[in-house]
Amino acid sequence: MRSVEFKNPEYIPCRVIITWPIWNTYRKKLKKIAVKHQLLFPDFKSEMIQFNDRIGVLRDNRLIKDPFGCIWRFTIKGLSRTSRKAPA
Repeated sequence: MRSVEFKNPEYIPCRVIITWPIWNTYRKKLKKIAVKHQLLFPDFKSEMIQFNDRIGVLRDNRLIKDPFGCIWRFTIKGLSRTSRKAPA
């Protein structure tokens, strides 16, 4: 309850995660923000992010079979997948 009322702790640990579709859409603007706000992005280095030619959300329709035999479908590059078929 103290953290809800902002009494304690002094700060609440958190992690900022930016998915690939967002990076690929905002590119240079987002790199500037990450460099400027080292507290939120402590390990960020500008050369870590490499872009391809196409800007924006990249549609991807890949199916991958994992070691357990489950088939996964990826529809957007950099986002989660959905299970299409589980082993019997």
